[in-house]
Amino acid sequence: PWFFPRATRATGVGDASRRFHDRLRAGIPQDALYPVEGGFGGFADAFVQRLEEAGAEILVGADDLHVAVAPGTHTVESVTARGRTLRAPHYFWAAAWPPLCRLLGLPCQDVATDRVVLGSFRLNRPADTEYHEILVGTLGVPVNRVTLPAAFRASDEPLLQVEFAFPQAHALPLEPEHWLAEWTAGLRALGLLADDHAVTEFDFRCFPMHFNAFGAEGEPLRDADPTLIRADSNLHPVAPSMANLNLNAYVPAARRCVETVLGAPAARGVTP
Repeated sequence: PWFFPRATRATGVGDASRRFHDRLRAGIPQDALYPVEGGFGGFADAFVQRLEEAGAEILVGADDLHVAVAPGTHTVESVTARGRTLRAPHYFWAAAWPPLCRLLGLPCQDVATDRVVLGSFRLNRPADTEYHEILVGTLGVPVNRVTLPAAFRASDEPLLQVEFAFPQAHALPLEPEHWLAEWTAGLRALGLLADDHAVTEFDFRCFPMHFNAFGAEGEPLRDADPTLIRADSNLHPVAPSMANLNLNAYVPAARRCVETVLGAPAARGVTP
């Protein structure tokens, strides 16, 4: 994607959400690389194919996932998905910390998930850009991402989609009319819409986004405390810190966690 434009951050400016994301970026560049064809879905497919070549079986689309924990313990007995029950000597938790706390009955900070608003525009002519996706970093423009879905399939259909996420504590308006006006002005400010562009259709959606979680007052979620998990547990969290959600830090850290566990004396000889 094209990062447009490069924003100059003003010192001392920013809400809890911005400070949280600045903390993720601190000292670590964020690189988002998409293939020419397929967009992010193509990236995910290629990732799965590469893992399969390495000897791992990857289950996708497991929307019926169930984790069975032995009562009164932190020991996982099995995982059920897509009609199969899977058992292993070790289980690695690579998702957010709060659901793990609920699964094991551990104390955890109360959270209010981000809210994401999505807008789909049909224009009278294509937007003025050659890119299929734009990540926006401009202060004052309530847009995180602009996507041109037709560009994925080499079409000139005049569609444009935008998304914006924010902590629910900000209590921003949720009326479609508000976001149509805000986004139209923002897209013009970014140079994607010219004076002769017109919106012929507009669809608005709003729902919780469960990946980035914030406390009730909009403060970032506190880091997890892995020591709360019993030492004899066979469940290993690989992302106990919200500071490591940047993929460039998260993926190597997760790999080191798995290698450390499987390389420990008690785990040697165990087939991953």
